[in-house]
Amino acid sequence: MNSIFSYSDILLLNESVILTPNQVARYINDNTPENDNIPHYYLDMIKRSGKKFELKTVKISDLLKSDPSLKEYIVDNGESHRYDMNNDDENEHIPDRDDLDLPIVVLNGEVLDGYSRANEHYYNGDDEIRAYVA
Repeated sequence: MNSIFSYSDILLLNESVILTPNQVARYINDNTPENDNIPHYYLDMIKRSGKKFELKTVKISDLLKSDPSLKEYIVDNGESHRYDMNNDDENEHIPDRDDLDLPIVVLNGEVLDGYSRANEHYYNGDDEIRAYVA
C-alpha cells in the first residue's frame, strides 16, 4: 500500500508522528475500502476538532473503558464481527493482514475509525493497538 502522505506532510517531533485533522480525514478516506462505509459525520468531527493527532500505542482495555460504543461492539458482539480470513466470497471485503495493523483513530477517548481492527486485535489476544490519538 502506498503512503498517502509525503514526508513533508508529516511533522516529526522526537520521532513522533503527528497528523493534522485534514490528514487524518484523508487517511480514513484512503483506507476505507467502500465509500458507503466512510463515517462522514466522524470526518466532520475530526476536521472541526482542530486537534493534532499523534501516533501512539494504546491499551485496548483503556479504549473499552472510555468508549461505551466500542465496548458494546467488541464485548457484546465481538466474535460475530470477526473476519473469516478463509472466506472466498467475492462480495465480502476481507482485509489483508497489513490492513488490520493500520492505526485506528481516537478523538477524546472515542474510537472514530477502526472498530473492526480493534475487535480483531482484542480477540487475537493483543493488549495494545496503534492509534492516531487526539
